[in-house]
Amino acid sequence: MSGPLLRPFRPSDDAGVDAVVARAFGRRAEADLVRALRHEARPFVEWVAEGPSGVVGHIALSPVTPERVAPGVRALGLAPLSVEPGLQRSGIGQALGRAALADCAVRGVGLVFVLGHAAYYPLLGFRPEMILAAHTISLVYQYWIHTELVGRLGVLEWLLNTPSHHRVHHGSNPQYIDKNHGGIFIVWDRLFGTFEPEVERPVYGLTKPLEKRDVVHVAFNEWIAIARDLRRARTLRGRLNVVFGRTGTDYLACERGHEVIPSRAWSQ
Repeated sequence: MSGPLLRPFRPSDDAGVDAVVARAFGRRAEADLVRALRHEARPFVEWVAEGPSGVVGHIALSPVTPERVAPGVRALGLAPLSVEPGLQRSGIGQALGRAALADCAVRGVGLVFVLGHAAYYPLLGFRPEMILAAHTISLVYQYWIHTELVGRLGVLEWLLNTPSHHRVHHGSNPQYIDKNHGGIFIVWDRLFGTFEPEVERPVYGLTKPLEKRDVVHVAFNEWIAIARDLRRARTLRGRLNVVFGRTGTDYLACERGHEVIPSRAWSQ
C-alpha cells in the first residue's frame, strides 16, 4: 500500500488543512495561526500530505528575521507541523519535513529555524546525538584558541576560528563587542555579518567595572542590572527592549526620546 501524496498547498486545501491542524493540536490556535500567516506572510511555504479521504498532514514555513544576518540571506521558521492523530508516528511528518526543506533549498532560502518541542526535531533530521557530538567537538577545538602566543595563520584565517579571531570575541573594545561567535569555522560570522578582524590589541574584561567582587555579584550582576532597568522602564515596549533588545544599547534613553547611545555590554 502506497503512502499519502506529498505536494505543495493548493487553495482548495484550505478547509482540509484547517481541520487537520486543529485535530492534531486539539485546539484552534495553531489552525488560526496558519490561516493568518497564509494571508500575511511572504513567502509562505506550505506542503500537504493527501490521502484517499483528503488532507492528512500539513507543514508550514514562514519568514523570520534573525537579529544578525548578512543582507540578502533569507530565513524561514518551520512551524507548525501537523499530522492526523490516527496517522501520527507513521512517517508522514518526517516526509513532509524533508519535502518542505528541499523546496526551501530550491527557493534559495539560506536558513531554516526549527520551532517547537525538541522531541520532534529528529523527524526533520536533527538528531540529539548529532547535536551533542557537534557541540563536544566544537568545545574541544576551542581549547587551543584561547591564547596570545599564536599570531595570524595565513589563509586559515578565512575559514577557521583562530586565536586572532577569538581574541576579538573576548575584547571589550567597542568594535569587538558581539563579534566572532563561531566555534570552529569563522565563515558563519562572515555570512551573518558578525565578523571583525583583529586590528588593534584587544582589551579584555568588562566595558563597565564591577561594583563588587563577591561571587554572587560577579555571577548575577547583569541580571541585577536588567531588573534595575525594568523598574525604570515606563512602557511595555521599553521593558521588552530591556530584556530582548540588542546588547550595548541604552533603550531607556531611547524611551525618553533621546538618541540611542552605546551603554552597558555583556561580559565576554
